[in-house]
Amino acid sequence: MHTQRSLARIGMAAQAIARPRQHRYHHAYGSQQKFRTYRLLFAMLSLLRNRQPDAHPPKTEMETQGSPQISDDKFVILVGFEQKEFLVDVEVLTQGNDYFEIMFIRTLTEQGRRVLRMPSLDTEVFQAYLQYAYGRRVIVMDSEDARQSRSKAEEQVKIANLWDFANSITDVALQNATTDAFVDTLQAASVPISVATIHHLWEITHRPNPLCHIVINWFLAKSDAGPYLEKWQHRLPSDFFVDLALYYADAPMPDRPLEPYEYDRCRFHLHTDAVPPCASVPQRLQLTQENLGEELEDKRRSSSDSVTFGRGTRSEIEAARLFG
Repeated sequence: MHTQRSLARIGMAAQAIARPRQHRYHHAYGSQQKFRTYRLLFAMLSLLRNRQPDAHPPKTEMETQGSPQISDDKFVILVGFEQKEFLVDVEVLTQGNDYFEIMFIRTLTEQGRRVLRMPSLDTEVFQAYLQYAYGRRVIVMDSEDARQSRSKAEEQVKIANLWDFANSITDVALQNATTDAFVDTLQAASVPISVATIHHLWEITHRPNPLCHIVINWFLAKSDAGPYLEKWQHRLPSDFFVDLALYYADAPMPDRPLEPYEYDRCRFHLHTDAVPPCASVPQRLQLTQENLGEELEDKRRSSSDSVTFGRGTRSEIEAARLFG
């Protein structure tokens, strides 16, 4: 009913403007103003006709009881082929995200509910996205399942899928959060990089991306990576070897690169005006008994690895990551 009244009022306004009036405009600006007003009215008509919330037949009593009215601050998203239903808060998904802000405008009203359909999106990916949207944490697997996974391949693939979704909706903050989560899997796993992970990154996800950069960096940092690559050379994507060769040609020699988790996290991040560069790591961090504690001070004394790379030595970067 509200839409019908709006259409009627806009139609009356259009007729009033079209009605000839001898003294309506007295200069050239009048015709321009009239033209602009027409354009505005037609745009409003088009928007309202596309929305058509009351074009549906009146709901029966059973339909009304089965589909309660949802407030304007929430809407329903039907995800995947199976149309799994998610009730989400408008403010959470649209705040700082142009993609969902535009999609919310395009939602249809069905049986008293604002509904958005995303049939091509995987439900697990969207569940992980909601975990981040509400809690600002990247969680793609149950914690117990993640602990039992030896290779971390399944978790890495799911993180890559979430990164791909973040890329599709231009959520740079989420892209950086998934990048950090991916680096964490390398540090936690006994078999950090699997053939399945490499295949997924180079054949499924959008490239180039920071996750591929991290994997290449990991191989370059490993002095024993040769036998692994030789063993699986016939099962790995050819593009992976091309990228590995290109990165190897540019790598500083004879110093080997650091492990991905030994770098400042910002190295693998994307940045925009809305997501500025991270705080930089101190140029020189003085490692002492006072700021490291006895255990780490002993490690510092016994460490012979102080290769300079980027900002400061490896041990300085690691300490800055832990205590900075």
